[in-house]
Amino acid sequence: MKLEDPFRYVKVDKRVTLPAVIVLLAIFLPISLSRDIASKMITSAFNWTTIPWGWAYLLFCLFCFFVLLYWAVGRYGTVKLGGRRTNPIIPGLTGLQCCFVPASAAGL
Repeated sequence: MKLEDPFRYVKVDKRVTLPAVIVLLAIFLPISLSRDIASKMITSAFNWTTIPWGWAYLLFCLFCFFVLLYWAVGRYGTVKLGGRRTNPIIPGLTGLQCCFVPASAAGL
């Protein structure tokens, strides 16, 4: 029996991939070549975004929390994604933790 190649139907869209690769290389090559200058630039960019805009970040997180809470307890809270007889892959509290931990880590 011949096994099928799972990537046989996968096609790379070069109009999307190439600009993303160019942008990533434009960012990471200077960082890797001059770490001192890159460190100063990253620190200044971080300070520019967190000091004047930190309050907006916190308000946006609070807004997202209340929107998700509204969806969870509102009429959309009973919507089940998947078929009629499908069960969650990670049920219960463990599934909630799988959502909470990466989100809190991203916030750090």
